[in-house]
Amino acid sequence: MSEVIKTKRAGMSPVVMMMLIVIITMVMTFVLPSGEYQRKDKLVVPNSYQVIEKPISATNIVSSSLAIKNKDQAAPVGIAMC
Repeated sequence: MSEVIKTKRAGMSPVVMMMLIVIITMVMTFVLPSGEYQRKDKLVVPNSYQVIEKPISATNIVSSSLAIKNKDQAAPVGIAMC
């Protein structure tokens, strides 16, 4: 008789891998600076990059909509946004 040998699948589940990617990108929104370019008729104006301030606090980790922010501020992604 031939025996059926079940091989154990090595590696992580694709769902776990996607969740790790989402969590890593969420953390990166707190670390990397935000910025914008000025535009003129859909074209980027050369040398017009400006860093936008973003409030980083404990409330932003939960949800960026809970934090008080100005129109000219960037907001990092919180857990509720994922």
